[in-house]
Amino acid sequence: MKIIYLFFFLLIANANLVAQAKFNSRQSGNWNDPKIWYMSSGEDEDKIPDSNDDVSLLEGDSIVVTNNQGVNNLFLRSAYITNLQLFGATLSVYGTITGSDEGFTNIPIRTDSTGSIRFVGGSRDYLFKLWSTAPKNTPWLWNVEIALDNGAYSSLVYLRASNIHFISGTTYANTIYVDSSVTENGTGVILIDKNATLSFGNSIGGTDYFYSDETYCRSITVNGTLVSTYNGYISAKDIIISGRLVVQYGYGLKSHPNGEGVNEFTYLKGSVLESSSQYMGDEINRSTLPNPIIDTLILKPDLQFSLPMVRILNDTCFANNLQFARKGNLYLWTNSRLVLSPNPTITGQDNSKYIITAPGDVLIKSVSNTEIEVPIGPSVTEYNPVKIKNDGIPDDFTFISAWFLPTCIDSTHQTSVNRHWQIGEAIEGGSNVTLSLGY
Repeated sequence: MKIIYLFFFLLIANANLVAQAKFNSRQSGNWNDPKIWYMSSGEDEDKIPDSNDDVSLLEGDSIVVTNNQGVNNLFLRSAYITNLQLFGATLSVYGTITGSDEGFTNIPIRTDSTGSIRFVGGSRDYLFKLWSTAPKNTPWLWNVEIALDNGAYSSLVYLRASNIHFISGTTYANTIYVDSSVTENGTGVILIDKNATLSFGNSIGGTDYFYSDETYCRSITVNGTLVSTYNGYISAKDIIISGRLVVQYGYGLKSHPNGEGVNEFTYLKGSVLESSSQYMGDEINRSTLPNPIIDTLILKPDLQFSLPMVRILNDTCFANNLQFARKGNLYLWTNSRLVLSPNPTITGQDNSKYIITAPGDVLIKSVSNTEIEVPIGPSVTEYNPVKIKNDGIPDDFTFISAWFLPTCIDSTHQTSVNRHWQIGEAIEGGSNVTLSLGY
């Protein structure tokens, strides 16, 4: 019985392979019209391309899709004339969209505001195997959705559309842009759902260079995982990380308010920033919001460097909690500050994992009668943690462990402690502080 069942299964599988057809367009028209197609191989009962069929749209042919359709691989031959138009319909792609010239800059697909390209199915090498761009001020792709099977992965080099929605699976990309030619005044969005991961290397969101009017992105919302792998930056008016942001290498994050020159964005308003970046960037999470905007800052310095550390450059980083996940330091550069919320949870610190505060500083909001250990030091070789408890009126305190000594201290004197801490309160008086200094 088992042998018969296996034989029957193989017959069915083989039948499905034979049924897959290859369609070529013969003229312009509606996707649902059998007269516009001819099959170069395979069989298809209704003579219309389906989700397991490959389709080639020939030069000069314009195919209109007005109800939802599916296709396996889609080959586009025209770089200058629209090959495919989607009006209120979704084309589900189970394979790859490619073209006769993989480098052409005017992908011949157009949609209206409710039309979309939706990538579905299992893992494959590429989704778009071309540079999917469009001329400025030309109506183009409104909606692109990527809904791969859970656990599936694929990649694309460059995607430019109006609204881009990552629903599930893992997508590896170089550049993801929202196009202002379709979305006036920066109304386009990028959304990464809970079951989706986007890993990018160059940039995501608004533009390929700062203060440009080429592309605008209104918001990037991450409920899943966003990974910056190499010198990448995020550019949008609103960047909301409710899931997980992982900065693996390079400058990691740079953002601008869509060329308006005003900090109007709510940046990194979310739960977890996991960083192994050598440099966090000049605007890691500048915000006009009064509250901390990273719930947990997780530090994972890149261990390939002789001095593994994460640097914050010329900026203020707000967080509720801090976690040192592996060996290495958080380096606060000149004019940089780490602001922690009241009663922060700080974990994982030791003499190989702490905050270097020279020349930046740490500010902890509303220090009260709960003891807090502040893991600071002036360099990679000196760990000088501070424990603080305030039984008086709660107040904000700043902490610096510096590498220089006050001139009144003789560093050669055997009874002096050759360390320097600067600890200050925001409002004088009312505090009743107990300090414990480590060295």
